[in-house]
Amino acid sequence: MEGYFHSTPKAVPTTAPCFGPITEKLNMRINKFPNNKTVKVTWNAVKVNEEIRYSLHYDVQCFMCDKGRKCHMACENAHYQPRQNNVTETFVDVSNLHPGHRYKFRVYPKTVINRFIGKVNWSYTETELFQVQVAGTKKPRSTSSKTTYFDYVVISGIAVVISGIAMIMVVLLIVVVKRTRRFRPCQRVNGEDISLHYIDPKTYTDPERALSEFAKELDRNLIKFETIVGGGEFGDVYKGEMKLPDQPATKVAIKTLKPGASHKNRIDFLIEASVMAQFKNLNVITLEGVVTKSTPLLIVTEFMENGSLDKYLKENDGMLNPLQLLGMARGVASEWKMPISVGGSVALALSYAIVALFGSLSNGLVALTYLKWRGRILNQPKDVLILSLAIGDFVMSSVVCPLGFASAVSRKWTSGHTGCVFYGFFSTWIGLSSIAQLALHAIERYVTLSSPTPNVISVKRAFQMVMAAWIISFLASCFPLMGWSEYTFEGFGLHCSIVWDSTSAGESSYSFFLLIVFFVFPVAAISFSYGKIFFIVRRIYLNAETMWGHDAQATKESYEAQVKTAKQLLLMIAGYMFAWTPYAIMSTIVVLFGSKIPFGYHEYPSLFAKTSNIYNPIIYFFTYQSLREKAIDLLRCGGNANAVQPMSMTVSSGRRTGH
Repeated sequence: MEGYFHSTPKAVPTTAPCFGPITEKLNMRINKFPNNKTVKVTWNAVKVNEEIRYSLHYDVQCFMCDKGRKCHMACENAHYQPRQNNVTETFVDVSNLHPGHRYKFRVYPKTVINRFIGKVNWSYTETELFQVQVAGTKKPRSTSSKTTYFDYVVISGIAVVISGIAMIMVVLLIVVVKRTRRFRPCQRVNGEDISLHYIDPKTYTDPERALSEFAKELDRNLIKFETIVGGGEFGDVYKGEMKLPDQPATKVAIKTLKPGASHKNRIDFLIEASVMAQFKNLNVITLEGVVTKSTPLLIVTEFMENGSLDKYLKENDGMLNPLQLLGMARGVASEWKMPISVGGSVALALSYAIVALFGSLSNGLVALTYLKWRGRILNQPKDVLILSLAIGDFVMSSVVCPLGFASAVSRKWTSGHTGCVFYGFFSTWIGLSSIAQLALHAIERYVTLSSPTPNVISVKRAFQMVMAAWIISFLASCFPLMGWSEYTFEGFGLHCSIVWDSTSAGESSYSFFLLIVFFVFPVAAISFSYGKIFFIVRRIYLNAETMWGHDAQATKESYEAQVKTAKQLLLMIAGYMFAWTPYAIMSTIVVLFGSKIPFGYHEYPSLFAKTSNIYNPIIYFFTYQSLREKAIDLLRCGGNANAVQPMSMTVSSGRRTGH
């Protein structure tokens, strides 16, 4: 085979193995000594077959370069320790260099096979240009105006982000505490505040199912009829007595469904009971329960000794002054949670529409870009993570958000109980998976950029990480379906989520679980990973400044890469915190302080979280140039699939930078 040789001329041609020359590139570094005339050149050991490993050596060449970056002169007076040629170690100290001159080194790995090849064809790796400083002329870092200014900008940016989040937390905490002092719960059951949301029973295909979910079935034998107090559309109304086990007897009103009632009357009777069962208000008659297992059907309510308010107003028409009427109206309204206003519903519907439209378009563009050029740009671990995030956000924008939009337009939930559970489950699942994948994306970036070994995380491993994030998030989202918390209405009852605002042990423990596992841990992972990435890029810049001088082109490029990386990392962290901090703040207030969130404040965390569907793709396009360029090509009717800049890291002479 051309280019391959036996390790010895005495080898049997038909049985002895053949070997080729070394082609592996080295990861080279240059470290300076304090005397400014000596440098240590280091590199990694190459991998060769065991049979010829004994012959592995390295030759080192030093070149002096002119100002035009041409390197054609050998370093004639340089001294090499331990030696220049046939080096067995992975380092060499080169001394007696001239301060103020520019140099570069070239290392040739070789084995016994190289004797069959001309040296001009040997593989080698060389360093970038570097300059030996003149003694006493090196500027202290504190005199570098760019470095100082950059440090100031980065520190200021981080301080602004942290201070902003802290101020939001303090303001929300103060507002919630003040509002909680004035907040009057709808009802207290066994000493606990409860807050229910109205669901139109007509959204159920079976009214009896709606009634079974809202009303309590009573034992017919516990109810005693006394006298008829009136008649209604469905039948007679009785005054009676109800004696529940271990409770004193109470006076009740019993509404009956007359025998022979039509099917429509029966349905209307059940719907009326379902509506009454959902009201827990001191000024609204309370439904004690229903009897549907025997005939006649019964609706049992508390008994109004003084009659109904509407009857009292009719009997005293013209006898009550405006102040008395206003006092009654205020008394009734004081216990009511007012539905969302028209303006509020329009604003909420507009928010959902914007998220649904722009989230679907932008995330769809990201997904289509990857799928169209999957053979060119879908070739790195981060690409798998970004594609998975985009698909999840696309589903959230195109499937879940339209349900919230429809409810905001109607000013009531329109998808029934099953739709509520569906909305809450998928919102939670996709949200938790996005959080997990954002943390994994940060970890992958740090591991890839910090590891000297390329492809330390393979595409296959990234796919496994994505699948693990989806599966773990799915299992965490299933807990409310199994009884640990539940999916129910929040805010104005226009969308559904877990019961994160409850102070009960079971529901608050689940909220605390999500707070720790899906917020605190990811924030720690993201902050650590992106912080380490920044310092890696920072170190590259400082090394470039030390080796090549402050005004060298390579130093300027490293500085620009450092600034770009800092902007990207601040953008990533700010986006994550903006989306998920409101949920964390509200949950923390409930879990740690036992405070009840004022009515209406529940809308904000959900909207903040869903805005990530819009700006996540913007961050992707800003961060990854190739994705941005290919997306533009796709919008221009397909673009040129052959002119692709791969979204990858560039490795040159042992130096790695992220694109």
